[in-house]
Amino acid sequence: MDIPVVNFNAYKLGEDQIPDERLSVMIEEIKQAFSGTGFVYLENTGIEQQEVNRVMDVCKKFFILPEETKKQCARNSGHENFNGWVSTETERLSPQRPGA
Repeated sequence: MDIPVVNFNAYKLGEDQIPDERLSVMIEEIKQAFSGTGFVYLENTGIEQQEVNRVMDVCKKFFILPEETKKQCARNSGHENFNGWVSTETERLSPQRPGA
């Protein structure tokens, strides 16, 4: 399986005025990647690699925590407008494969 690549430079997002059509095409490309493959490689986003590494380090620290600790951050933990953590195998991005 190939992981789709979305190259942000192709949409010239650094311009002051970005046409809605260009954003719509990019949004559809990302939506298709996540709902079809489930993964996407975002290229040329302008986000520095150091920042990506920092975020990944924080994520890794969270995901190695015991499940009981992570449940405090669960989607149904009572936080308003909070997406939250979802335990393994309970959520799917593809409408054709709903979560348990």
